[in-house]
Amino acid sequence: MTGVPGYLFESGDICLEAGTYLFNGYIDGSPYPLPMQREMKLTLAVGQIFPGVHSAGKACWWILVESYEPELDYTRFAPATFSQTIVESRRDDEDGMT
Repeated sequence: MTGVPGYLFESGDICLEAGTYLFNGYIDGSPYPLPMQREMKLTLAVGQIFPGVHSAGKACWWILVESYEPELDYTRFAPATFSQTIVESRRDDEDGMT
């Protein structure tokens, strides 16, 4: 998405950029009640929904402070080595699959 810290989201939005977000005020502009400490910062993955402040029952703004790329297991996509291909081919021959 932006990759730039400072981008705002509101409660109910779908997260489009994985990262760490901080509480940035209530949608209605009121300063109180203050969120509980555990409600001030969150980490979301792409596709998750931005929550409201549950202790206050209010919708709020979230500001992106750090985006990150999800870790991928690239070994799942590694090409087979030449020796793996020969072994698999021999197995197919033994099973009468060729």
